[in-house]
Amino acid sequence: MSKAYPGVRALDRVSLTLRSGEIHGIVGENGAGKSTLVNVVAGAVTPDGGEIRLAGKRVQLAGPWDARRYGIAIVHQEFQSLLALSVAENVLLGSETMHRRFINWAASRRQAEAAFQQIGVVVDVRATMESLGPAQRKLVEIARAVHARSAVLILDEPTAALEADDSERLYASMSALREAGVALGFISHRLDEVLRVCDRVTVLRDGRVVGSWPVAELTIDALIEHMVGRRVDTFFAEHP
Repeated sequence: MSKAYPGVRALDRVSLTLRSGEIHGIVGENGAGKSTLVNVVAGAVTPDGGEIRLAGKRVQLAGPWDARRYGIAIVHQEFQSLLALSVAENVLLGSETMHRRFINWAASRRQAEAAFQQIGVVVDVRATMESLGPAQRKLVEIARAVHARSAVLILDEPTAALEADDSERLYASMSALREAGVALGFISHRLDEVLRVCDRVTVLRDGRVVGSWPVAELTIDALIEHMVGRRVDTFFAEHP
């Protein structure tokens, strides 16, 4: 993918492969191109060049609805929920089970509960979103993607506002989705968690791909060096 804005080349022939049953970390400094890449994959930004292939076939994304139609889901850093509605309504969002032009709430709630079962968590689907904490709201957004049978799920800084225990729940849900064969992209500035939960990592710098490596071949220092383009031991001047 390539994408330029006036005076800025946000993406310069960026190539990235997400594999089924794998968590792929995407890291880079601010301005590296991560957000633009996510917006292209989400159908929110039209690239200047390049292509997206899903299961080997080229797909055209005219907008976010096309991305959803092809089974691509994004969980953004900012919450994307309707706080006044119930958990079940947020999971289903227009795909509720109907009976004679009326919503079958019992069946719809069972569908929402089934989505949470797939990611290994229990949430009261009757509760309103505004009654939930940050971690549960994130899990609702993931359950929404599960209910939509998304084959590709990209999580953009999902733990940025979470405490340690809540992050652990999110990691467990990601592992469950990996086991179910979903292709996951995981963007985070917390390099320790990237090395912990991901199988591979791609580093972006200045809108370009520096490289992709199995996690087993990386350390935090190595990631930092790839991100900034110089060795960690050169960051600080030596004092006599």
